[in-house]
Amino acid sequence: MPRWPGRTLFVTLLAVASATAADSPPVESVIARLGAAEFAEREAAQADLLGRGADPAVARALAAAALASDDAEIRQRAAAIVAAVTRYAEGAALLKPRTVALNFRDVPLHAAVTELRKLTGANVQLDAGVADPARRVTATSAGVPAWEAVEAFRRAAGLVELFRDDAPPAAAENAVPSVRRSYYNGPPVPGTTANFVPVLWADAGAVVPTPLAADRSGPVRVTALPGRFAANRVVRGSGHVLIHLDVAPPADLHWESTQEVRVTRAEDETTRPVTVAHPLPAPLPRDVNEMMLIGGVFMNMSYSYGSVTVERGNPRLVPVTLKTDDRLVRRLRVLEGTIVGTVSIPNQTVLAIDDLTKSSGVAFAGPGDTKLTVQDYSGTPGGKVTLKITVEGPNPWNQMRQGRRQAPVSLWDEGGLGHSGLKNYRFTDAAGQALTPQVSSTTASDNGTQQTSTMEVQFAPRAGNDRPPVRLVVVGNRPVTLAVPFKLRDVPLP
Repeated sequence: MPRWPGRTLFVTLLAVASATAADSPPVESVIARLGAAEFAEREAAQADLLGRGADPAVARALAAAALASDDAEIRQRAAAIVAAVTRYAEGAALLKPRTVALNFRDVPLHAAVTELRKLTGANVQLDAGVADPARRVTATSAGVPAWEAVEAFRRAAGLVELFRDDAPPAAAENAVPSVRRSYYNGPPVPGTTANFVPVLWADAGAVVPTPLAADRSGPVRVTALPGRFAANRVVRGSGHVLIHLDVAPPADLHWESTQEVRVTRAEDETTRPVTVAHPLPAPLPRDVNEMMLIGGVFMNMSYSYGSVTVERGNPRLVPVTLKTDDRLVRRLRVLEGTIVGTVSIPNQTVLAIDDLTKSSGVAFAGPGDTKLTVQDYSGTPGGKVTLKITVEGPNPWNQMRQGRRQAPVSLWDEGGLGHSGLKNYRFTDAAGQALTPQVSSTTASDNGTQQTSTMEVQFAPRAGNDRPPVRLVVVGNRPVTLAVPFKLRDVPLP
């Protein structure tokens, strides 16, 4: 039976979410058609249900069908549609546009930029080379989208935006602390994420800045970088042109990664279509540690207990490879598509076990293809409880090489699903009262493909009250997939 990837459903939902439900057949009859004999009819029913959006009645009916239908096809499709609608609703909430009105009159530049950050949420900063940060500026506008307000302020202040293909070092408060207690490390992590890379402004001087092709209508700005940008290039003989888009999220949107750019329309100056080629291979970032195969296990032979930070370039930049067949194309009249990215929402429940006492030997699916299994739950007459938990997950080095995102709760992170810390675990008793266990032992292994970690924790009774643990909740960053549409006009090529 075919599987229906969540990403495909998510993008399908975006394409049809504007459809009206007027004169639509009853939802129960459409759900029944998910199990039709004809594939085309099943697809049509799926598109119909996705087009009804986050209708609570439709969601309830789909959820019931996903649990109770006798038809496996209906159960599978209904569950996938519910998940897609849920993700769409989350994404729509995160991408809700912000309207800003500017009212700066004779304000010092540095003070105005600070206030602009608060108003718009954009991470704008002045370059260190700005000659007079205290000079007075005046910038006013009616209510416009936040990034349009940022652009209006930049023009009024006589500044230009600087684009770079490397990312500045992460600020101390954004750095990932390392208290890892393993002799082999996980893969290198980026120095920063896209939302922490500032929109950097400098003095324009006597040079008149070239207008940039940008979509500033939403909370995530998408800009086509100038044709002369250093990382843009024409690959002679292959018919490929490499350009870069700058994807700038607001500072409070933790943009973990850009998964892909889906170009739906691209035309040159003569309105001739330009196709999108397969992306050029990106070199694997070099790590300062060595990987060695010992006894069938890949180990990172690092004698440092700290994590290694490898700069992978500016995470705001997204390459797009166009196929022009080596014909001379100076610019694109139009470039439209969708940026598909992943953001992380912190402090979310990523895994929950409601009854530990009945879960011995049961495996629970976690995020990022991880799996948590309660190996043993045992108590003593004195009220002491011992809990043994094993967590398995994919090797993050392989995920990085395959271009896949790592699990939001990693086996390698201190306090992650399977390591020696417990900061991400929440144990409670039957009354919902929090319990604090102690780790008695941990073991970890890595065969180069899969990582496994086992942790044994103990709960000691307090003042004659055994209060055994009943519920476990694992807290972490929950990923949400966003689809950001963009429309660009007059895009210069290298």
